[in-house]
Amino acid sequence: MSMNNDGFVLVSKKKRAKPRVLRPYVNEQEHAQESVENCLTTIYRARDILQECPRHRSMQLTLESIQNQLNSKVSRIVCYGLGLPSQCRIARYQTGLLILLQQFLEVEVEIYDPLFTSRDVEILNKLSFTILDENEEGKRQVNEATLFYMPHCGTALYNNLVWANWNAEALPKCIIVGNSFSTIVQNIPSRLLRNMTQCHPWLTCVDINTMILGDLIGFGAVKQVYKTTWNGHTLAYNAVNNDDYVKDFRMGLELLKELSPSEYIVQLVGFCSSSNVFLTEFYPLGNALNIHSVLRARKEDTHLKVKFHLCISYVKILDFLHDGSDGKRVMCDTSTLDKTLEQYLITSSLELVLNDLDALPIVGIDGIVCGHKELYGKFVSPEQKWPYSGLAFKNEQMVPYDEKSDIWKIPSVCNYFLGEDEAAKAFRYHIHPIHSKCRRKRPVDRPSAIEVLKFYELVLYTYFDIKASNEKLEL
Repeated sequence: MSMNNDGFVLVSKKKRAKPRVLRPYVNEQEHAQESVENCLTTIYRARDILQECPRHRSMQLTLESIQNQLNSKVSRIVCYGLGLPSQCRIARYQTGLLILLQQFLEVEVEIYDPLFTSRDVEILNKLSFTILDENEEGKRQVNEATLFYMPHCGTALYNNLVWANWNAEALPKCIIVGNSFSTIVQNIPSRLLRNMTQCHPWLTCVDINTMILGDLIGFGAVKQVYKTTWNGHTLAYNAVNNDDYVKDFRMGLELLKELSPSEYIVQLVGFCSSSNVFLTEFYPLGNALNIHSVLRARKEDTHLKVKFHLCISYVKILDFLHDGSDGKRVMCDTSTLDKTLEQYLITSSLELVLNDLDALPIVGIDGIVCGHKELYGKFVSPEQKWPYSGLAFKNEQMVPYDEKSDIWKIPSVCNYFLGEDEAAKAFRYHIHPIHSKCRRKRPVDRPSAIEVLKFYELVLYTYFDIKASNEKLEL
């Protein structure tokens, strides 16, 4: 089933534009109540649409068959990772399906998502769902048939759930409605599978609290990163740096668990929530700000194709973030070029992986505003700047924007990777058409990440591959 989740309304052009005015004060409580009712209406409409789908009856027959095989009725539904029904249309369809599951099985629904807002809780309470008080991290052990509804969960949660019930009596009683396990295996990066000799559960507090810290390799407002080792493997030890940013740190960890494994993000190895620590794969080449030093050391600094591959790798990550099943995410911690490059690590194959996930908000119906400070400079997009000349900056009066603010920054990042030699300067002519579109003032006029990616891949083929073939023919 294909659904749009942009949440925006296209406004037709007027004959004469009205002057821009500051947004009036809105009673937040009244606005929230209206939004809750609108969300519930959309959820019920999604439920009705799904109920008419032929696969709905197929799902009911499958659940009946499972219960017959177990010779037991499902006792309850436990839902992890629903998403934000107050903001995301996909999450509302997922909530609609949850209602249908509850109606069919006639059982209680227990639900938890660490990102739930007060508005989400209000919506779910009106649906008579029970909101769990604490994050179980998927480690619930069962002694009777339980349906786990996990529509948008990372591998960490599936791993924890299966591991917690890894015995002949409990595991058959775990009925999971969620991601395909075969797809999870297929999505594990080949660089990890290649050297994998045995499987191991996520490292826990027992492992982490006894580790010896090595050199400090990273430091920021939210976290500090040290080298450490476990069973001969070098790892990155990520610890919260400031008590004021514990919430951001934990949100980054939750998102890392949700999105893992993926070729586009750093590999999670373990975590200890009580100590505010998590472990990730260690990348000895460092972050993308060091790319030219890395290329010189490997004697690949003159290889234009290698540099352009980095541009492609960067845009692939943006497309991954902008095309998530829970909504479009924006790279908020990117107010300067250097700060942006520091968010990415370099793999041994000279690809990029996203390392910092603590500032990736979902673009809701109303858009987002990154941070609480005024942004300046040519690197940030026009819509991210304070629009009211002559008036003092007030964060609550900023006009929200969307993921197209990331698109604006693509030319600057790609030009950094390409460098300033004569070959790079000449090559920029071939990617100028898409870069000029990325720099259009109106966000709606800019291309999407997938459109930029397709253009880049076409240039890669026509400029490098065809060119190389023609040169061979001439020889």
